Amino acid sequence: MKRGCMQERWGWLSVVVAIGLLAGANDAWAAASGGDWRPIYDLAMRWVNFIILAFILVKFGRAPLKNFLQHRQADIASQIEDLEQEKAAVLAEVDQNLKALDASQERFESMKTRIMRQGEKRKQELIEAGKMESTILIDGAKRKIQNQMFIAQERLRAELIDAAFGIALERLPALVGAADNERKIEEFYTQVSTK
Repeated sequence: MKRGCMQERWGWLSVVVAIGLLAGANDAWAAASGGDWRPIYDLAMRWVNFIILAFILVKFGRAPLKNFLQHRQADIASQIEDLEQEKAAVLAEVDQNLKALDASQERFESMKTRIMRQGEKRKQELIEAGKMESTILIDGAKRKIQNQMFIAQERLRAELIDAAFGIALERLPALVGAADNERKIEEFYTQVSTK
């Protein structure tokens, strides 16, 4: 562990020193000389800088980058596992809900059938009650009609008797005389005396 830390420190120190030398040397070399070799020098320095940067990145960045990627891979694998567990839980809940839905559908059908039977029974009871009530109403109406007919017949008889008595009272005095009255009185006395 100590050896790795020391190498890392020396590596960072060498990177800083190399960058400092390259930065300082670039300006000094460019100012000291003149001519048309400048573009070649710039291209060469770019390649040297690129190689140094690539070396530093590979030497000191490989382990942290590898650790980062491994840690990230472990995090993603853990997240995927968590999501798989959540998916399994959701699928189990969906399956449970589907079973509950099927059970409630069966219960609904059972209740619907029972309610239909009760409705039919109630309908028949209402029909029977209606028939009985209509029979009672019809019988009552028949009795009322018979009663009214009897009353009308009695009233007609009374009116006919009154009319006949009125006609008799108008015609009898002209038809019955004093002799008829005496004869009727004698008949009446005879009947009373014989009894």
